[in-house]
Amino acid sequence: MRFAPRWWWPPRARGRREPDFAAIGPGSNAACLLNADPPIVLGWTGRLFRFGAASVIAPLFERRRFTFVLIAKGSVADDREAHELARDAHAFMAVHAHHRFEWLCNADGETARLRALGLAAHTHNQNLFLREDVFRPLRRIAPAFDAVYNARISPEKRNELAARIGRVAFIAYRDPGEHDVDAFHAAAGELLGRAPGGQLVNRLTADGCRRLTPPQVNRVYARSHVGLCLSPREGAMRVAVEYQLAGLPIVATPCHGGRDHHLDPETWTIVPPDAQAVAGAVEALKARRLPREFVRARALGRIQHDRGRFVAFVQTLIDAEGGHQRFDVAFRRCLRRDHFERWVPMREFAREVWRATGGE
Repeated sequence: MRFAPRWWWPPRARGRREPDFAAIGPGSNAACLLNADPPIVLGWTGRLFRFGAASVIAPLFERRRFTFVLIAKGSVADDREAHELARDAHAFMAVHAHHRFEWLCNADGETARLRALGLAAHTHNQNLFLREDVFRPLRRIAPAFDAVYNARISPEKRNELAARIGRVAFIAYRDPGEHDVDAFHAAAGELLGRAPGGQLVNRLTADGCRRLTPPQVNRVYARSHVGLCLSPREGAMRVAVEYQLAGLPIVATPCHGGRDHHLDPETWTIVPPDAQAVAGAVEALKARRLPREFVRARALGRIQHDRGRFVAFVQTLIDAEGGHQRFDVAFRRCLRRDHFERWVPMREFAREVWRATGGE
């Protein structure tokens, strides 16, 4: 995958006159303006916009320096993906050499790979942006499921490893790039046929299935004893932290990528990718009756540590560019307003950044 083609970028701006934002191609990505002066933008690499917000913002500002903090979405745990990202990144940075680019990875091994390929990479697991006030234990809700697996219905998620669990909740969604509606419905039916104790929490619809809101997902967690992480490879795997914030211990299989950043030997059980082993581990964790607040507190301790490191990292960027703002204040505000993980049309984000930073 190469970086976004030139025609996705808006016409060059002159002075403080606003460019034609409508010329930016359609599509959204996660993006956040971390600081306006000096300007620092957080974004995610992606499919449509190869370098997320940087694909749109960097060409807009030809006479003003921006710092782009870019999260390597998914996993760059293998050499092929790391080389592909580094190749595209170096080409993009050469075109926009007056800007600064910093790369965030979910695990130390990924950081080392990107550094070896000449990128300024740092380990900051993206789960530090999760809202702990949304995912939390709920009292007065009795568990009805032995386990819950929040994942796409996909071969790479290995949903079938939950087939031997007595009562298991599946939270799913349809990825249009993987399934059309008919194929998704067929995959859901096949999964439930293989897992007699399974229940798809999402109601099937004409366009796939009804997606649950975060509070609805948290209620399913409250009705479950254990969270499942069964894929062999992941990025940050957000749901692994959601489970723990909701107080669920985890049964997982060995995995490459950033999921293990939040692995806790006190509350996780790692088993081979075998359905009987998974079911046995679920029963063993249930029998331990770990208090939900205990599981949550351990996860929160790691998240707070990660947040402190991230705030300090961004503060060094602000200081290095001559700024005087305190990022800890801005961090709390962005977290409270869900700005870190919001998906926004890139043309709207470009307009927002242009106005917040005063243009060129």
